Amino acid sequence: MELTAWGRAVRKLRIDRNETLKEMAVAIQVTPSFLSAIETGRKGVPEDMVGKVVKHFGLSKEGAAELRRLAIMNVQRVEIDTRRATGEDRELVAAFARRFSGLSEAKRKQLRSILLPEEN
Repeated sequence: MELTAWGRAVRKLRIDRNETLKEMAVAIQVTPSFLSAIETGRKGVPEDMVGKVVKHFGLSKEGAAELRRLAIMNVQRVEIDTRRATGEDRELVAAFARRFSGLSEAKRKQLRSILLPEEN
């Protein structure tokens, strides 16, 4: 199975430090099969996993930020908590979810500039 971008980055960290998947799994308190499943994209990257990897490898702020970015890219499903949202806000979220796959690249670029201004 092909590795995700996050999985490639983590595997490179392990190999550069001459550490096996099993050794890393033990160190960050997960099973080797779970770590493998995350690397290959069979499972998503849990919220606390990035922190565990950052701490384990003693990554810099830049390295941690890159690992977080890669973990976000690995996400296949996103949940939005709308319990405190207005009816209009819920309508907006639902419309976005329904229409997301049909957005043109120009519209996606426009959304990125609004939602991710630090990357532009």
